[in-house]
Amino acid sequence: MRAKPAETDSWGQRREILRSHYLFEGLEPSVLDRLTDLSVTRRLAPGETLFVKGEEGDALYGVITGRVIITVTSDTGKEVAYPST
Repeated sequence: MRAKPAETDSWGQRREILRSHYLFEGLEPSVLDRLTDLSVTRRLAPGETLFVKGEEGDALYGVITGRVIITVTSDTGKEVAYPST
């Protein structure tokens, strides 16, 4: 099941999250506004898939709360999780 956009976040909340992150420090307000316009908040249920290896990368993800575990299948077929669970 794929993550769906959250319904409850606001443009102002997303802008403040971006503004307060060191990657976006010093951006002109108009650039920050444009990034905010392009941003989407997604809330995932435990175990829900955000993306799958091999899919075209078309987004940048940040974690506001909680954690994300990335799993890959090794050459031997064993599933490996990062960070370790």
